Amino acid sequence: MESQSIEYKKIWRDEYLNRKETFFFPRAAFRELLLNAVIHKDYLSTTPIQIRIYKDKIRLWNDGALPKEVPVEDLYKEHVSKPCNPNLANVFFRCGMIESRARGFSKITRYCEEENAKLPEIDLSLGGVTARCFASDKYLALMNEHQETENVPLNVPLTERQKTTQKILDIIKTNPYVTRTELSDLTGISPDDIKWQLKQLKDKKVIARVGADKGGYWEIVSGDEK
Repeated sequence: MESQSIEYKKIWRDEYLNRKETFFFPRAAFRELLLNAVIHKDYLSTTPIQIRIYKDKIRLWNDGALPKEVPVEDLYKEHVSKPCNPNLANVFFRCGMIESRARGFSKITRYCEEENAKLPEIDLSLGGVTARCFASDKYLALMNEHQETENVPLNVPLTERQKTTQKILDIIKTNPYVTRTELSDLTGISPDDIKWQLKQLKDKKVIARVGADKGGYWEIVSGDEK
């Protein structure tokens, strides 16, 4: 596969101090697609398996082909197993990464149904086998919710995180040389959370670091969090 680093898209929120994650597409289903791509890849070709991540979909492309006995429209039905690389498929089977042959797409169907996600669209475009995985409705709803809370009207009460962010900005205005440890002591939140909040503020161009980590200082770029 391509050497670039790929982080699986997800949205997380805190509920009763427990981190709850909602993934763009069921991880177990995507795992089956990856295994299928590796087992059925044409290794005479030097083109790697490719993954493209978009706002509303993930595209997985494999330089391979489906068995003639298994047309695209029958992938989600019962079909025969004819791996392009039987020895490799046997290795995955013995390692426990696949349970049985020709069940990958039935498992994908089950995983998608469990999380109310759309089935991947499979086609033979782009000179190979392409799988397009679309964001679940639950993920899209949470994404819209997160986008709406980024610009909260002034008459809406601030959340605890927003209050903490504002307190951090107030402290920086008063003392630009304040350290992360001092911010943690003054706000009462963990150093890791302080580090995360400062990164968010820097990414949003609200603050900037001038000089080195030691001896440098914070500069307010924008008066309001973007």
